[in-house]
Amino acid sequence: MTPTLLCFGFGYTAEVLARRLFASGWRIKGTTRSSDKLRALEERGIEAHLFDRANPLSDARIFEDVTHVLTSIAPDEAGDSVIDIHGRELEHAPRLEWCGYLGTT
Repeated sequence: MTPTLLCFGFGYTAEVLARRLFASGWRIKGTTRSSDKLRALEERGIEAHLFDRANPLSDARIFEDVTHVLTSIAPDEAGDSVIDIHGRELEHAPRLEWCGYLGTT
């Protein structure tokens, strides 16, 4: 089965990584808060989804084939939005091998 990366907060660094993995045959999924960026990601072959604390991912099946997760969404005043909202789905993702956090100083 194809390795699949889900990037929460698909920004510049995640895009650089995704391009390299995509070229190696990986499937790439990503989240953004912007409808415009959503369309741009889809045009580049990324399975894109809108996500933020107020708008969780609407379909738990998104996690079914995910093997790797990269989060680059900084915690907010309430904590880590990915873990707070989708921690249970990540915990039970059947193919998940690796999770990582990418932050800047």
